[in-house]
Amino acid sequence: GEIGDGIQAVSSEEHLMCGSCHIPYSTSKLPFEMKLSKCSCCSEGMFVPSVILSTSELPEGVLTRGNGCLVQARVCNARRKVRGDENAFQVSKELPFLEYMLHRRFLNKLRIQGMNSAFGVRVQVTVGENMLTGVTTGTGVYLEALPPPHLVVIETKDTNSQLLPADVQGKINRIQERNRKKHHLHQAEDVVAMATGDHVTASASSTSASAASVANSAGVGGSAGMGMGVGEGPGPGPG
Repeated sequence: GEIGDGIQAVSSEEHLMCGSCHIPYSTSKLPFEMKLSKCSCCSEGMFVPSVILSTSELPEGVLTRGNGCLVQARVCNARRKVRGDENAFQVSKELPFLEYMLHRRFLNKLRIQGMNSAFGVRVQVTVGENMLTGVTTGTGVYLEALPPPHLVVIETKDTNSQLLPADVQGKINRIQERNRKKHHLHQAEDVVAMATGDHVTASASSTSASAASVANSAGVGGSAGMGMGVGEGPGPGPG
């Protein structure tokens, strides 16, 4: 039954399977913008986010599908060689952008693997003399309570541009499909839910580079277990 402010009560058995996936506040009083869906497990209309990133381990009893996988995102930015206070000032300016890129890329790789959540997420940032690097690592998991991740769609802002290789989209689709089969994630009802697609948009000047980056990250000539898609919903901004 309903408890109040749109929050529903669920049975103890249902709560064990999906309770940790539900948003902890009323849908009418969200603290920030997010994309919500009805929980796929419980029958009481509770809401869940489109993706969960957690530094803790996967809770016991939560319903999952298929096999988990390692997901890792890396960002490496060159920086000017400076010293003293100027060095500290430069690092403080660059860190928010590095964190934003890491967050976005991690979501991308999570989705290309067919997963909708990650647990045990760890972030490591290293400040070098000439480089600023960041690595985010976690275990990708498909939670039954959350909606399936969308297919990735490559776009360009320039409608007249022919710079994007025609076969890149096909390669991305095949890699996503291959990963879903490899992790045993397939169910018939997911086909409709995935059809809308997430979009990677690139300007005309950077279309070729973006396409190559997506293809390499997704595993076309890249490392096994790595992939790239697109994050859904707002991530941490560059400030």
